[in-house]
Amino acid sequence: RFTNTTDALRTMEEILGLESLSQFDYYGRPLRDVFSSTADVRQYTHLVPAVSLVEMNPATGRSARESATLDLEVEDIADEDMFNRVLWRTIKGERVPYPGPVRMSALEFKRSK
Repeated sequence: RFTNTTDALRTMEEILGLESLSQFDYYGRPLRDVFSSTADVRQYTHLVPAVSLVEMNPATGRSARESATLDLEVEDIADEDMFNRVLWRTIKGERVPYPGPVRMSALEFKRSK
């Protein structure tokens, strides 16, 4: 089954007898079905990854050149707009136009609801 962070947090809260920290983990589904009362001592058989974990993207192309100029050593230092555009092109391709910012006034936002 699909699980997420709030499910794991909800499970830890139940184990420790804690109340929910927020509405998100309150509605998380505890991972009770992953535990059993008896140990499973069978040998673990790992899966071989379908994608190489060591393969690197080639250091050519526009996105590679732009990425090389970004300072990713410290959080929130890189040019956010450039980084988003590089990610957009990498995921969507060169032919899909970057959407740019969407803006509306507080009044327009209120009316749109």
